[in-house]
Amino acid sequence: MKANTRCTGFWLSLLMLLSLALAACGGSSTSSSQGQTLHVLVGYSSTYPSQQKQWMQQIGSEFQKATGSTIAWDTFSSSNEEQTKLQTSVVSGSGPDIFSFGTTFVPTAQATKGFTTLTDQNWKAVGGKDRFFKQQLTMAGSSPNQLIAVPFVMRPFAMVYNKDMFQKAGITTPPTTWTQFVQDAQKMTNPSAGVYGAEIDPSDS
Repeated sequence: MKANTRCTGFWLSLLMLLSLALAACGGSSTSSSQGQTLHVLVGYSSTYPSQQKQWMQQIGSEFQKATGSTIAWDTFSSSNEEQTKLQTSVVSGSGPDIFSFGTTFVPTAQATKGFTTLTDQNWKAVGGKDRFFKQQLTMAGSSPNQLIAVPFVMRPFAMVYNKDMFQKAGITTPPTTWTQFVQDAQKMTNPSAGVYGAEIDPSDS
């Protein structure tokens, strides 16, 4: 519950930051975000669709209470759809105000020159850079002074292996180099038996 509260609070502060920035860009003398609609694109959760819907409603309600503005949510269901929406939005100039995308899309997003470089004041508004792991910030832009994204989640990946398959192929230890990885995978691969030495997910990447 505490982790969920922190995530919700972080998203709320991020959305409020952009809302104020948009109000300032609009040339209002009061820089008020009252009555605006913020368009936000996030990945669709096929695993927890009802929980995601509740989360969107909660964020939207708290955001409207704090700013007087509303949120229009949009989602993508695959990396292909994500990239298409990213590129077409920049070209048309009518895309979402906030994109939620994986780190592999940061270089693509930055290359379009359609995203705002975050200032020290922006970072202060979301709690400062110190609240993030340094490794997260290395994937938030092309260089330390050209950051266009704010990390909000971290999903560690792990490589696992099947001991029985290793034993049958005569492999005694896991590979430590890319060359060894390829060689070991080839040793374990037997297409006629439907056995393959390596598998990588997701399939649409």
